[in-house]
Amino acid sequence: MTHAEVVIYEYNFWIQRYQFDTTAVIENGTPRTTMIYVTEKLRESTVDQLHRIANFAYAGGEGDLAYRINCAAVALYDDGTSPKPM
Repeated sequence: MTHAEVVIYEYNFWIQRYQFDTTAVIENGTPRTTMIYVTEKLRESTVDQLHRIANFAYAGGEGDLAYRINCAAVALYDDGTSPKPM
């Protein structure tokens, strides 16, 4: 497995985890205020992980991949738009 494949695997894991956890909170009928708090914490932790993965990609010589991951992290942080898996 190449370095880029490992980075993409980790990226996809965190994106799918964020999507699953967010959907689970919504589907379980969680009260609105709790849902807002929980989804915000999920978003913050996912953005943090995506930045770490981008740093790992950049350190391994995958600058373009790091840029795409950082763009996805910024979109998630700013808009709450869930990135798509690669």
